[in-house]
Amino acid sequence: MPDSSLYSHSTNLIGMATACMASHLFNDYPKPLHIAGTRESAPGLFEQLAQQPSLAECGRVFQDYMCVVFGFETEQRLRDDAWAGAATVTVTYG
Repeated sequence: MPDSSLYSHSTNLIGMATACMASHLFNDYPKPLHIAGTRESAPGLFEQLAQQPSLAECGRVFQDYMCVVFGFETEQRLRDDAWAGAATVTVTYG
């Protein structure tokens, strides 16, 4: 493997070498990843996720959160988006 220190930075927020995370081995045997500071910077999101009854609902909440954070409009979502045309739910994250 080439020496990545010549063209990249070794520090990341997940505590795992980037080469390891990007490897086929990691994809074959995935481990949970924890991004440092994520829960502290978005506590409202995690409170909303904890209240959802299913992974599908968690996905909807996460997608809505990302649209709010990045200012996406319904028209900017992909046409094959499973949630396109669904009723928009206004959620306050805070």
